[in-house]
Amino acid sequence: VHNPASNMKLASGSQFRYEELRRRGVRVGLGTDGVSSSNNLDMITAMKCASFMGKSWSGDPTVNKAGDLFDSATRIGAVILRLESGRIEEGYLADVCLVDLSRLDMTPTHSLISNLVYATNGDVIDTTIVDGKVLMRHRVIPGEREIRDMASGLAKVMTMITKLKLLCLFFPSTPCLPVLPPFAFISPSNLPLTSSIFSIST
Repeated sequence: VHNPASNMKLASGSQFRYEELRRRGVRVGLGTDGVSSSNNLDMITAMKCASFMGKSWSGDPTVNKAGDLFDSATRIGAVILRLESGRIEEGYLADVCLVDLSRLDMTPTHSLISNLVYATNGDVIDTTIVDGKVLMRHRVIPGEREIRDMASGLAKVMTMITKLKLLCLFFPSTPCLPVLPPFAFISPSNLPLTSSIFSIST
């Protein structure tokens, strides 16, 4: 699996031989790696990065074509993961992304695949359906606000823990509260002080 954005950020694997591997019959999928080394999980951006990276280091603008990379990001990725997905066909999982064609970066749409790979990013996805279940409709995910609020609260707690650890490290004589492991904060009911901690304003 080729993770181009991560490879470029970490300055590793920048000469990934996509074309050579494909010619030898190797199934090459695309990925984003984790958010710590890629900063997002945008598969459309991954297609663009893979295409531009291959063209740049090889000096050949005809390699890493949009259609091939779209195939790697969809059908071939599903084959690698042994999923009956990656194509709209009877018997396959109903995994579908609906694209907003009214966006400026999708206009004009002479080639849908070229626009997806070269002109836009993940924001172009309007609706996401996984195995027939709508997970996002018109860019709204059910419970999104609650998820974001919880993540923000957990981030604040972890920041406070880090500051406490540093305080205890550099000032050993300072009385420090016992630091609980991160999993203790997953459920707010686990901490009697959680409500007051989460109420701290940014």
